[in-house]
Amino acid sequence: MFNFNREFSHYLKAMGIHLWKCALIFSFMTLHVDLVHAQEKDSGLATAITSFNELWNPAQLDADKARLIRLEGQVLYYDPSWAMLWLHDGELGGYIDYASDELDLRAGDHIELLARTVPNQISIDTTEIEITVKSPGTLPEAAPITESQLHDSVFNNQMVQLEGWVQTVEQIDNHLELKVIIGSEQIEVTISREANEPFPLLEKTLIQIDGVFSNIEHIQDEQTPIKMFLSGMNHLRVIYNSLDHLFDAGSVSIADLLSGAIQGRVIVEGQIASHDPGSSLTLKDVTGEITVPIWQFGGKALNSTVQLSVLVDKSENRVIFKDCVYRDYLVDQVGLQSRPWEQPILRLDEVSQLCSSQNKSPILMRAIGVVTATDYSGASDIFFLQDNTKGIQIDASGGKGLLTDASWVEVLLEIEEGSHLPKIPKLKTILRKSPGLFPEPSAVSSRTMALGTFQDQFVEVMGLVAHYTQLEDSIVEIQIQDTTGLVKCRVNGAPETSKAIWLESFCRVKGVCRRVSDESGENNSIQLLVADSSQVYVEHPPSESPFASNLSSIKDVRDGLKFAFGERSVVQGIVTYITKPGDFYLADESGAIHVKLRGEDPPEVGSSLKVSGFSVARGKQMGLELAVKASGDEMLQPIIREPLEHFERLQEELIGLPVLVSGTIASIFNNDKKTTIYLLENENIVAVDAPVELGKLKPGTEISTEAIYLAAYNETGYLTGYDLKIIDPEKVGVTRAPPLIDRRSLVMILVFIGVLALVFWVWNMLLRRKVRFQVDEIESRLLKEKTLENRFEVLVESAHDCVFTCSKSGNILTLNRFGQDLLGYTVEEIKTIQLKDILGKHSEVLLGELESSDQLLAGGKYEEGKVKRRDGSTFWSEIGLKALLEPNMSDSVL
Repeated sequence: MFNFNREFSHYLKAMGIHLWKCALIFSFMTLHVDLVHAQEKDSGLATAITSFNELWNPAQLDADKARLIRLEGQVLYYDPSWAMLWLHDGELGGYIDYASDELDLRAGDHIELLARTVPNQISIDTTEIEITVKSPGTLPEAAPITESQLHDSVFNNQMVQLEGWVQTVEQIDNHLELKVIIGSEQIEVTISREANEPFPLLEKTLIQIDGVFSNIEHIQDEQTPIKMFLSGMNHLRVIYNSLDHLFDAGSVSIADLLSGAIQGRVIVEGQIASHDPGSSLTLKDVTGEITVPIWQFGGKALNSTVQLSVLVDKSENRVIFKDCVYRDYLVDQVGLQSRPWEQPILRLDEVSQLCSSQNKSPILMRAIGVVTATDYSGASDIFFLQDNTKGIQIDASGGKGLLTDASWVEVLLEIEEGSHLPKIPKLKTILRKSPGLFPEPSAVSSRTMALGTFQDQFVEVMGLVAHYTQLEDSIVEIQIQDTTGLVKCRVNGAPETSKAIWLESFCRVKGVCRRVSDESGENNSIQLLVADSSQVYVEHPPSESPFASNLSSIKDVRDGLKFAFGERSVVQGIVTYITKPGDFYLADESGAIHVKLRGEDPPEVGSSLKVSGFSVARGKQMGLELAVKASGDEMLQPIIREPLEHFERLQEELIGLPVLVSGTIASIFNNDKKTTIYLLENENIVAVDAPVELGKLKPGTEISTEAIYLAAYNETGYLTGYDLKIIDPEKVGVTRAPPLIDRRSLVMILVFIGVLALVFWVWNMLLRRKVRFQVDEIESRLLKEKTLENRFEVLVESAHDCVFTCSKSGNILTLNRFGQDLLGYTVEEIKTIQLKDILGKHSEVLLGELESSDQLLAGGKYEEGKVKRRDGSTFWSEIGLKALLEPNMSDSVL
């Protein structure tokens, strides 16, 4: 409908016609109507109307024929989604209910409007309307107005500029609905935005806006709010991103405020006595009580303490309170009050650094960001906050359910004391919040997510929805398969119809990258936490004809040469190996590829198949996921089996293919489930997995067999090596039997002989050492005896007594020199005589006593006797006898 200035409303009111009855509804039915030719056809039409002034002339009510409207003007505001168009013809502005999907109309464009009037009415024929864009342009400069001019109809439908602070923000489709406080007035502001056009945190900010001003209805009924319409966020500028500057004034008491001596901005503190939500607030302190107009106040408990910023103005000897803004004290569990606005505002990367450091006392700070995800289903309720520096996880136990996804918020956070790192900041209170948009995500892959670089960040992954699981009501888990791996995504707010749309579709998914643990606190796996189903974008729906694509060689698909991620590839080959049901390798003459079927019956080894599946990464190669199968060409040639030669390196081109392996069995390892055979070939040892029945083979046996060449992957999906596996034991051929004494037995025998020889050598060395010790001991003893004997002989020879020795039979053995001189015998003669030749018959008595008496052994025997010389002469002498050896020995010496 059209809205016009005050002077034209006077004409209509004088005729008893109200403006709301004169609204022209341009219901667009036929866009391109040649109204110029219609005018030429109907020659009875009056002159065309060329301005709003002429259209709204009261004389037009008497026209009994339709008239042509040919109006040129500039677009002030155009919103096709809500069918709103404001035009300005240079003098006046007007509003039309109009929208077109085919017309690219923008604010500032110069257009020509063609339409017809309805006879006898100030209205337009809704069946015929045409708009032509003549040239693009820019909006006219907005006229700055103040609070006192808000009720002036001169500014109705004009471009104006206002300053005020934002009370509330609401997002409806691509529109922002703001309630803005200007002095003591409140106006409604509608901003038409482009899809995903970003905007800042607007609640409790001071802004400047340029837009179309509409106040005529408010002037008439004083109930309809004053409105402004902005064509895009570029017509809004944030002057202050908070209202803290309004609290920089001095503090006064309520009594001072009521005295009338104060003018300007002041601060007052007190307790809430009463309040009328959206209207007024009564505050009291020890000096008095005051009632002030306030718009945004509501939901506060009586007797709670607030700080109020008031603009005091005087008009006609009256004190007027304007721009009343409050802020809350924070009350803890024990009733202590604190001032959250005194805490510093930190960037989230600074908050993250504090969480990674040790602190001896709690730390309070404020933070501003966008809520990228919430999770109120676990043991600890959390939400994720992100600004332009970082994303962090916050414990929301103190504000469960109060925050929604994509909300702009300013929050008070606390980092508890302690040495455990890292800490999770806790939400103390929400200072302000308003609708927002998700930040621009970082494009990542499953592999980069696993590295932890994007922990708690808002990211986007792109891939194939491989699995869909319903966890709870409206909560599902989908698995996205991209080119590097698999990503689990938890999607909140997903309807039941999502499964049919998402499964097997190529999608983009936006959410927060986080780590989740199992019940034991281990297995910290990566998960994408998705706000709702609106963050899952289907790029390509599942194909209804899986085999519509052209047949490709397996090598081209495996190596990515025929790679179109999100689209099906069709290959044909022979099944070489089945990993598990529905999971197998398919090979043709160019190579092999890994295939996972979509819940179908598994094939058999050796069967010929045609397979259609989505290409996904398998290490450095591609595999086929969510595949479907069909019978293949039975005339396929058998797979060529090549000997395995390069044991030391991974041959990716052989993965999934059968190869020929030969060598001598070095050793065999058996357990309950499988047998591992270690083959020696050309000084290389290769391990081959084999069925349990092959564990009976003996080391030293030379075999030749066919085995499947399989890849070995680590936890991150990288190829780390290869495995060989024997599938059919009947294909194992023995080329040479083991020797009678195998190498192992021979080694054991040689080791035994070596050990035995070592023991004999050690025993021999010990025996030799013992014999040498005994010989040395005997030689030492003999030497000592020889020394004693020499000393005895010297003693005997030097004695002045006759000393002799004789045997037990009476033969004289030795005689000293003194005895030789005394008795007259020579050395040679002594050996020929006996004891009786010297002592006579007395010798027989002495020898007899020697055999029966132990006295000679103990100390000897002394007695007198006659001694005979060689010349026959005799003399008496004392004779002493002593046994030098034991008497019972035959060689005893006396």
